[in-house]
Amino acid sequence: MKTDLNNISIDLLPINVAILRINTNGEFILVNVNTMLQETERISKEALIGQSVTKAFTGLEKMGLIEMFKRVLESGVSEVLNVAYYQDERKSGWRKNKISRLDEETIIALYEDVSLLKELEGEVAEKINELENLTNKFEDKALDLQKAQKLGKIGSWKYDIVEDILIWSDETYNIFQIDKIKNPVSTLNDFFTKVDPTYIEVVNREYTQHLKSAIPYEVTHELLLEDGTSKWIKERCETIYDTGNNPIESNGILEDITEDVENKNNIRKKEAQLLQQSGLAQMGEMISMIAHQWRQPLSIITLKISNLQFKQLFGKKVPQSEIDNVFTFINDTIIYLSETIDDFRNFYKPDKESLNVNLEEVISKALNVIKPSLLNEKIKIIQEYHSNEEIELYDNEVMQVVLSILKNSQDNFKDKNLKNQQITITTRDRTITICDNGKGIKESIIDKIFDPYFSTKNEKNGTGLGLYMAKTIIEEHHNGKFTVKNTSDGVCFRIEFGVILKG
Repeated sequence: MKTDLNNISIDLLPINVAILRINTNGEFILVNVNTMLQETERISKEALIGQSVTKAFTGLEKMGLIEMFKRVLESGVSEVLNVAYYQDERKSGWRKNKISRLDEETIIALYEDVSLLKELEGEVAEKINELENLTNKFEDKALDLQKAQKLGKIGSWKYDIVEDILIWSDETYNIFQIDKIKNPVSTLNDFFTKVDPTYIEVVNREYTQHLKSAIPYEVTHELLLEDGTSKWIKERCETIYDTGNNPIESNGILEDITEDVENKNNIRKKEAQLLQQSGLAQMGEMISMIAHQWRQPLSIITLKISNLQFKQLFGKKVPQSEIDNVFTFINDTIIYLSETIDDFRNFYKPDKESLNVNLEEVISKALNVIKPSLLNEKIKIIQEYHSNEEIELYDNEVMQVVLSILKNSQDNFKDKNLKNQQITITTRDRTITICDNGKGIKESIIDKIFDPYFSTKNEKNGTGLGLYMAKTIIEEHHNGKFTVKNTSDGVCFRIEFGVILKG
C-alpha cells in the first residue's frame, strides 16, 4: 500500500527531509523535499522532484547511503549513518543521516549538516591535544625543576596568606629533613612547630618586617636539625599585595649553602696558616733588622762607658757634665731601642680590629722598622703624601704589605748590585703606590709573583708567601686591588683600598 504523500507535512520539521520512491529500474527518485533542505542545498524543489537521487546528489554512493536505502526498504528497519563526509561538484560537508521506510516502495531520509559541529570538535580536539602537550611539558619542566632544585640544593615555597596554605617543594622538605608523607607542612603553624626555633625566630623577624615594608628580604642563618647536625640556609622572599596594599601571597626560595660556608671556613683557615707562615718569615727578617738597628747604638753606649772607665782607671777627673751627657745619651738610646721593640710588638699583635687611620701613619710605622736597614744600604726613600683621608684599615696587616714590598725592593737591589738605588712611596686618595728603580721584573714571571710559594729568591732567603699574602690582605680583607707593573727603570706596586665588608 502506497503512502499518501499529500498527507505528510515535512516543511515544519527543523531538519533536512527528502522522500524517495524506488522505480522499476531500481533507482530512488526524489518525490518531495522540505524547505530546509532547499535552503541547505541552495536548490529549488522543482529542480529536484522527479530526479534520480544519485544524479541530484552524486556523492551519496561514495558515502554508502544507496546501499543503506536498499537495506531499509527491504527490511523495514531504520538505520543511522552517524557522521560521514559528503562531497559533490556543488557542495561538501559533514552529515548525519537517518533512513526509515514509509511503505514497500518509499523511504524518508532525514539528515543534518554537522560540518560546523565537526569543525568545532576538531578545534576542541586540537586544543585538548595542545593542552595535553602543555601538560606533558609542564610535568617535564616540573620534573626538571625538581631535579635542578635537588642538584642545586635549592627549595621553593609558596604561602597563601589569606587561606593560610603553605606549599613546599620536595627539595624544601629535603633541606629541612622532614618526611613529606609522615609530617606534611601545609600551614604556617606547621612550619613553626616542626623547624628549629632559633631559625624560626630569625626568619619570622625578617618576614614580619618584610610584610610591613614590602621590601624583599634575604637572610642567612644556621639551621639545627633533629639529629644534632646543622646546616647553613640562605632564604629569600617576595610578597604580592592586593590593590588595598594588603599582603596576599608570599613566594620564597631557600638554598642549602652549608658546603659553601664550610669551604670558605677552610679557605680562611688555610689563609690564616699561610699568614702565620708569612708572618714568621717576616719576623725573622725584622729581628735581623732590629739587630742591625741596635748594633750601632749599643756599640756607641759601650764605647762611651769604656771611655769613662778608662779615664777613671788612669786617675783622670771626669767632669760631671760629661757623665751627665753620657747618661743622657744612654737614656735616649734606651728609649729609641724600646720604641723599636714596641714597633715590632705592635706589628705582630694577634687581635684584628679595623681602625680609621691616615695612610701616611701606616707607612711611617712600617718605615720605622725597615728604614735604618734601607738607609744603611744607601737606598734613598722618597715620600710623597697627597692623601689626608682617614680610611678604615687593618693597620698591622697593611704594615705587613708595605714591609713586604719594601723588603722585596731591598733584596732586588742587593741581588743586582745596583747604584743610585731609590724607592718612591706615594699616596693619593685611597691609594698607595710604591715604585723602585731596580730594573723591574722579568715579563715571563711577572704574572706569577702573586702565586703562593713562588719566589725569585734562593731557598734560603725566600718563602714565596710575602706577595701572595699581601694580595690576599688587600683584595680579600680590604675589598681592594693589589697590582704590579714594570716601568722604564723598575717596578711599581699599586694598592687600592675598597670598603671593608664585615660579616
